[in-house]
Amino acid sequence: MTEVIFVILDPSSDTQDQVCRMIDGLYTLKTSQVVLMDSNEQAKSMDERLWTFDLEAFIPHNLIDEPIQPPPPVQIAWSTPARRFHTLIHMTEQTALPEQVQRYQRVIDLVPADDQLKEIARQRFKGYRQQGIPPQTLSFQDFLGQFSTES
Repeated sequence: MTEVIFVILDPSSDTQDQVCRMIDGLYTLKTSQVVLMDSNEQAKSMDERLWTFDLEAFIPHNLIDEPIQPPPPVQIAWSTPARRFHTLIHMTEQTALPEQVQRYQRVIDLVPADDQLKEIARQRFKGYRQQGIPPQTLSFQDFLGQFSTES
């Protein structure tokens, strides 16, 4: 069954930076990830941010339409990809659930601080429940804590 985790973002930090940190943590699991955006422009912005958010980090990634073989473990898309991925990071501002949500083992959905976007996240939360997928909710810090190597 697909695991859905809603991550409550820290309102004092930039959304893209937080998502980059989440991707970095997930990358340690050595599973494939796709970041789903609303537009090609947003995808390009996220692509650039992944290269610059932490000069110590290296996360192999590309835009989904770049013909790189073999494809890197992290790809950024603006429509549902044909390829299967272990994890979907859902960054769209749509109320609709991601297409074919059951194809993913894990879906990370975001809960921004903005009230309008928070309401959209609530609608998706209800949508997952209606599909029989019980979502979990974690704070941004608790989500990152799963990847901590400190004892």
